[in-house]
Amino acid sequence: MKINIETNNDNGIYEERANTVKNKLYDIAIKHRKTIVGIDDMSIIVNFLKYDEEDLNTDIFENKVNVICPKLIKNFESNIRIPLIINVDSGNLPIYDVMKLRMTKRDYSLNKISFEDLSNIIYFSCGKRGEMSAYNTNSFPLRFFPSAGGLQSTDLFVISNNVESLDNGMYYYDYEDNSLVLTQKGYMRNKVLDCCIEQNFMEDASLVFVLVSNLNRIKWKYGKKSYRFAHVDTGIVAQNIHLVATSNKLRSCMIAGFDDDKINKLLMIDGEMEFASLIISIGTSPWNIFN
Repeated sequence: MKINIETNNDNGIYEERANTVKNKLYDIAIKHRKTIVGIDDMSIIVNFLKYDEEDLNTDIFENKVNVICPKLIKNFESNIRIPLIINVDSGNLPIYDVMKLRMTKRDYSLNKISFEDLSNIIYFSCGKRGEMSAYNTNSFPLRFFPSAGGLQSTDLFVISNNVESLDNGMYYYDYEDNSLVLTQKGYMRNKVLDCCIEQNFMEDASLVFVLVSNLNRIKWKYGKKSYRFAHVDTGIVAQNIHLVATSNKLRSCMIAGFDDDKINKLLMIDGEMEFASLIISIGTSPWNIFN
């Protein structure tokens, strides 16, 4: 039996954690009457993220009248907010045509993306579509994507490299007022490329989306399985982005090959309760027709 976790001879922190993981995994195996032949990285991941009734906060289901969910949006002190401009008449391809046209595209021209196209992609992928009564509030936000418990664990960071009427830099999407909040200003192409692993085409992308999972929004309700749910939420938002981009005749590609620590540092998030889950590059066609 082997656990692939480094030990620390100075204070024994890693060794203690390894033993805790080992004991917990055996407890799960006994509980489900399964025999674990060997413990490795994957068995730890798979078994630890299974449903565990002891990890579930049942009080929130039994005492719904007292349940108030955490805040579903991040706050930034930046005074620079760029309102999005939505055009409901653009991107009016029939849904069946959009599904047939959607493909991963890694070659882009250096042409600018219009601010209107950017606005439509963001809004119709993950904007706010209304409100309802939930979690003891009458103004619980409804978004254009479903999510675990409706708790919207996915945040969207937008990196502008070549967008009309938008300065280069990194922005956070605030769905409450449908605006982009500037978090970092300046040339970002090389910084993003440095975070990616063998993804040189990223340098030509006019626009980059980084989807960030925020476990604080769902862990209080779903325990450790929230880690799984957060990635499901990310996948749903990512497909929305792909489809709306396709409807606006833009090219897109999902990228999971990135250095987690580097991209989390660039985003200024902790990498544990908030972490980058997926990157999406978007650009225009290098030809005059939509291919």
